[in-house]
Amino acid sequence: MGTVLTESGDPVFGARVALGGAGAVSDAEGRFVLDRPARDGLAVVTTSGAYGYTPVDAHGSEPLQVTVHPAPVTADTLRFGGEVRTGRSLLPRSADTEAYVGALAGVEPLLSMAEASAVTLAGPLLPDPWRDQRDASSGRLADALATTGVDVVNLATDRILDAGRPAVATTLEILDEAGLAAAGAGPDLARAWAPAVIEAGQQRVAYVGCQVGAADAPWAATRDRAGAAPCTPGPMQRAIRTAGRDADSVVVFVRDDRPYARSVGDTFARRVKAAVRAGATVIVGGGTHVAGEVWDFGNATAVQSLGDLLTDDPAWQTRDGFLLRTDVDGVQAVSVSAEPLTRSNGVPSMVTGELAQEISRIAAADIDDGPLVLADDMAVVSLDTWTVDQTTVPARVDDEGAPLELESGWWLPPAGQQGVTAGYDLTPTGTFEDIDSDPATDGAIGWFLSPGAELVRADQTDQTDQTDSVCQGSVAVRMTSAGDRPATLFPAGTIPTDRVRGMTVSMAVDAEQRPLTGRLTLQWLDGGTVVGEDSVPLGSARGPCDVLRLDTIPPEGADSVRPLVSVQRGTAVVDDLHVVAWEPGRAGGRRYSRIRVFEPVQVTLVVDVPRGAPTPAGPFTAESTGSRE
Repeated sequence: MGTVLTESGDPVFGARVALGGAGAVSDAEGRFVLDRPARDGLAVVTTSGAYGYTPVDAHGSEPLQVTVHPAPVTADTLRFGGEVRTGRSLLPRSADTEAYVGALAGVEPLLSMAEASAVTLAGPLLPDPWRDQRDASSGRLADALATTGVDVVNLATDRILDAGRPAVATTLEILDEAGLAAAGAGPDLARAWAPAVIEAGQQRVAYVGCQVGAADAPWAATRDRAGAAPCTPGPMQRAIRTAGRDADSVVVFVRDDRPYARSVGDTFARRVKAAVRAGATVIVGGGTHVAGEVWDFGNATAVQSLGDLLTDDPAWQTRDGFLLRTDVDGVQAVSVSAEPLTRSNGVPSMVTGELAQEISRIAAADIDDGPLVLADDMAVVSLDTWTVDQTTVPARVDDEGAPLELESGWWLPPAGQQGVTAGYDLTPTGTFEDIDSDPATDGAIGWFLSPGAELVRADQTDQTDQTDSVCQGSVAVRMTSAGDRPATLFPAGTIPTDRVRGMTVSMAVDAEQRPLTGRLTLQWLDGGTVVGEDSVPLGSARGPCDVLRLDTIPPEGADSVRPLVSVQRGTAVVDDLHVVAWEPGRAGGRRYSRIRVFEPVQVTLVVDVPRGAPTPAGPFTAESTGSRE
């Protein structure tokens, strides 16, 4: 059923493979045999000094391949998830604890294998929030978190009083009954700053939490008032030092107050540095609801945001995030991994492939020369076992300004290069491939397909028929109008355009069937209202898998964009739809997955290579150079 390999591609003997309660051990060729599970799951592989995982499609037939990454045997693993909140809309009132556990099944294997796992609860808990308070989560969530492997819950958020001050005590009682430690909020300021101290493997770990904001904020705890601990510098540093007297390592949750912001807030950055100076080992940010950067401070590691883990927030930008694995040896984080995930209908699943690479690049954006590097599957890993090889390659230019997608692990040096523009993908699921995050769908995760639009698979079509061309991978979208009803395709949400200066859409489309009337459109919105449109006709495609491009600049006042494909008459097959944000000047680093040049130039690129492994394929994908399989 599968093979276990090292980072350098060698088979692993004796690796333990776990999948949905079943287990197997790899042979001398790295091979193992396991029955497919009844439902989609996550195969986790462990061996002495290494681990790995891969999502498993219950209905798939392809053999699995799992790459294991080094994990220090002398360190204890601490794992962190993003924010959780079920409210009233994620699960029905009748849902029992088993249903809540099921909602976390996609991440349970990783949370439960750590010596300690922690998440942030974005709001209070109540026994029956449907009756008492719509913004609170059910107490059954606490039991589910404990069953899933969570040990500690951070309560330091500006949502902790959503059900009133008495609900703080109720929340603490529910967590205690579930066997979960809590930090960051309490019936008074002293209790809010009190650390949660637990045994994690061979060491004691203290957890402290606080919310960025003023000491007199409405949600803030005081000497005689329940609430969250405010991240004022002096009290925060004293709490960290006090916690460190009774623990080997100190974890600090510093929750920001800037929802959906990709940029780093000045106050948040100062609080993180203050926590490092006070002796924190790991600093976990949050509050933005979107994935953020991982930072290295030598003996300490910080993450801007993990995104949301389990919430009812439908916003497009909150779909993707990651788990953070830190291997801590005494007071030092010796290895760090960011493990990409996505949420479908609010429920998380681990991912690999192109989507994982885009999330990986977000996490590694601030790491220019280590200690984190891009891996092929799980975002970023410790540089201890990696080399960073630099090579000069010619950028193949088939069309002026054509986007070139970098293969996994390749990146433009931080200073950028004259004549080379760097960009990143805002729609990484635009390949429409099945990423196994939603068992109810076979692909196009996060996209709305109207009547007349349907998925088409390469193994279900005759590839000699140009109207069914799957340009890259195994899935595309076929769109056929019905009478006066157009077929449409667009994301299930708008894409924020903060920090975006210029946009490009690259789309492979077969428009050979005639007659055809349709358009590829970028709709610019402000507060949900369309304030501008740019479009090109689908009929301008010159043949199967021809790439249509639309280059434009966001109009003044636009805060989001929606790519839209519409077919008013005839049939078109759409594949590989990407919206790319291009930096206006020289830029580089691991964040950028695309480059483009406007004249022939030698481009210097860097690739992350494990020791003993050959240089991986690249630097450009076959899709971007026109070399399609």
